[in-house]
Amino acid sequence: MIKKNLKIKGAYLLSLTKKVDNRGFFARIYCKESLKKKKIGEKIKQINVSQTFKKGCIRGLHYQKGKFAESKRIIVLEGSIFDVLIDLRKKSQTYLKKISIKLSSKKLQMLVVPRGVAHGYQSLTKFSSILYINDNNYSKKHEGGIRYNDKNFKINWPIKKIVASKKDLQYKHFNNLT
Repeated sequence: MIKKNLKIKGAYLLSLTKKVDNRGFFARIYCKESLKKKKIGEKIKQINVSQTFKKGCIRGLHYQKGKFAESKRIIVLEGSIFDVLIDLRKKSQTYLKKISIKLSSKKLQMLVVPRGVAHGYQSLTKFSSILYINDNNYSKKHEGGIRYNDKNFKINWPIKKIVASKKDLQYKHFNNLT
């Protein structure tokens, strides 16, 4: 695994090592010993998969609050996405900083999203499949979200024809800017 720090404190990209042969490849996405050597803490409480069937579909920007805050590991299994992170941790050096990154199944990478950071993505392909590895349990009562077109963050989504869920469209613009 090769670790690349991103511009949000605690967020990074792991390039996973592939063992390739005439059948395809094999890659390990979790190894307690390897993560320990790289000083990456890891607890797994949930593993989820999300499939999107429409190009331009946006999921997010989501986060969990309080004792249900969670870090996420994101791997694109099929297709490609435009991924966005927004740091909502008031005491963070990168508070309210936004970054975006393109992830694809063609590059075997794992995006690590720390606790307190909102996460969302837009599918750049007709079909995408995303694996989420979370370090905390989900709580509907503790979920939060930022509207995909929040004027405070001016996210430049690559595909202008947006598809979003009713739930994601109900999120308000972020009003905790200081």
